[in-house]
Amino acid sequence: MKSAGIIIGSIIVSFAFNLFLIPHGIMSSGISGLSIILSMLTSINTGIYNFFLNFPLLVLGYLKLGRKFIFYTILSVITISITLYAIPVFKLAEDPILSSIFGGAIVGLGIGIIFRSSGSSGGFDIIGMLLARRKDFPMGTLLFAMNSVVILLSGFLFSWDAALNTLVSIFVLGKVIDKVHTHHVKLTLMIITRKGEEVKQHLLKKCLSWGNGDRLCWGFFE
Repeated sequence: MKSAGIIIGSIIVSFAFNLFLIPHGIMSSGISGLSIILSMLTSINTGIYNFFLNFPLLVLGYLKLGRKFIFYTILSVITISITLYAIPVFKLAEDPILSSIFGGAIVGLGIGIIFRSSGSSGGFDIIGMLLARRKDFPMGTLLFAMNSVVILLSGFLFSWDAALNTLVSIFVLGKVIDKVHTHHVKLTLMIITRKGEEVKQHLLKKCLSWGNGDRLCWGFFE
């Protein structure tokens, strides 16, 4: 099921690129955005750049995030690269602002599905995952901060209209990711029971198996 989620999310991302963002010169986030920029400058397909620019970050992900994560990420990168190459670039909407909003939302949905399936779409997502695990930051907020470089590049190389549309797209993308991918959210649960020791041992066992931090606070009510 997770592999299916990775593939579906990746296809959604590629459709958003080729139908909403690329036709209007609107960049996307991270490595995908850089791939679009290079493709527009050289006429080489976006999927080719996407694959080769992701390779060093895939190695980093393998070293820091584990074998299963990197397998799903490689599956996503390959799927996105192939579908970007296979899906024709077609201007679905004439208005660039609407395209940036809907394109960003659809890309965010696709990436959110990929995150929920225990993978990433590569690129800055890998860096964002590492930072989110260490600092408990929302993924969408991290990606928005890192993607400022894409906005600046699109402004200097093409036009500031494209840069502003890119800013809108990336902002919407980040908000949608935070709605779909909620693993950074922390919950507090209060349990009132007469079987405190049994509950304690059960929770400790579960928390250790999940690899999460835990804190047990003892108290009473009168």
